[in-house]
Amino acid sequence: MADTDTSYTPAAAPKDETRGEARRDLNRTVAQRQKLLLAGIGGVALIAGSMFIFGGEDEASADGAGATTIETGALVNRNLSQREFVATYGNRLDAQGKAIKDLQETQLPRASIEQELETLRGENARMLSDGQAAIDAISAENAALRSELETVRTNPPVAPVAAVDPRAPGFAPGPLEPPSEPKASLLSFSNDKPGTAKAKATESAPALLLEASRDYLPPNSYAPATVIVGVDASTGVTSQSDPLPVVLRITGPARSVLQGNKLLTTDLTGCLVNGAARGDLSAEKVYVKLVRMTCAQPGGRFAVSEVKGFIAFAGKSGVRGNVVSREGSLVSQALLAGIVGGFGRGFSANANGIFAQPVGSDGKRDALSPTDILAGGLGQGAGEAADTVSKYLIERAEQYQPVVEMPTGIAVEIVFLDGVHVRSTPQ
Repeated sequence: MADTDTSYTPAAAPKDETRGEARRDLNRTVAQRQKLLLAGIGGVALIAGSMFIFGGEDEASADGAGATTIETGALVNRNLSQREFVATYGNRLDAQGKAIKDLQETQLPRASIEQELETLRGENARMLSDGQAAIDAISAENAALRSELETVRTNPPVAPVAAVDPRAPGFAPGPLEPPSEPKASLLSFSNDKPGTAKAKATESAPALLLEASRDYLPPNSYAPATVIVGVDASTGVTSQSDPLPVVLRITGPARSVLQGNKLLTTDLTGCLVNGAARGDLSAEKVYVKLVRMTCAQPGGRFAVSEVKGFIAFAGKSGVRGNVVSREGSLVSQALLAGIVGGFGRGFSANANGIFAQPVGSDGKRDALSPTDILAGGLGQGAGEAADTVSKYLIERAEQYQPVVEMPTGIAVEIVFLDGVHVRSTPQ
């Protein structure tokens, strides 16, 4: 055991020395850190002290400079609200003063106002006097009418004198009055009793026109006439809105109603009538609508009247005529041109078909011969030209509308639908 302890002691001594060295190194490190920390704290304190010292001097100088400012608001004991109040009401006073000044400039002087009032009073007085005078005049007129009415009531009118027989002895004929001119009169017929006539006076009732003038042409009259200016009336749709004029001469009196065995007539011989004509392809007729009539007057004068009516031929309305159509030849020519164009396109297609052949083994197609080139060129040209000609001929054929002829010199009948004063020569 003793030998064992002696051998262990020398080994423990070096270990203690190692630990001591480590502690010393740690202490030196801690000491260095503490020195650095103290140096940093000292530097910060130095900087803070410098700032405090220099900053205090600046504030002192600023306080010294501000002490020299004088506050005028504090001297007059006015705060901010008081100054705003004074400014606001000062502006209001200025605005009111300006408004008062404008009113004083625009108002009329008192003298002119009083003058206008006096003028109005004078006008009112004149109007009052005029109105009173009018009332007095009306009252006087009413009084006069009342007195006349009372006079009529007290003194009834004298009975009419009986007619005297011209054949009675002692009758002396007096001067005859000139005969009055014939006038048209309207008579209204009603089956109501006389008591109900006034109740239905405002209702519309058919009127009977009585005309005694020989110059009056009654409705539904007809007269013979001769066409002196005929027409070739187009049957196109556009021609219906633009009719053509025709002229007729009346060759006899106009006949109207039959009274007993006597036919009433109106002399229109020699009068001229014009009208508007239009053609109808389906009926192959020309229809004429009358417009104006001109008749002779005594003394070399003329009378022109607006008339309404139509022309009849062979007992029917309208005048039958020949239908003339000129587009047939143009259609035939267009057909031939279309056929030529078809042949031309055939030759052209035959020449173009060579280019559709497959390529030979040498990579080339067969070349066109001069005959093929000539046939293709002529065919292409003839086809296009024929198509153009055919289109042109078709357009021209569309412009040719069928017409219905109304020849000159034929005898027709004129029918008047409305009555009119023609002022013809008296018989």
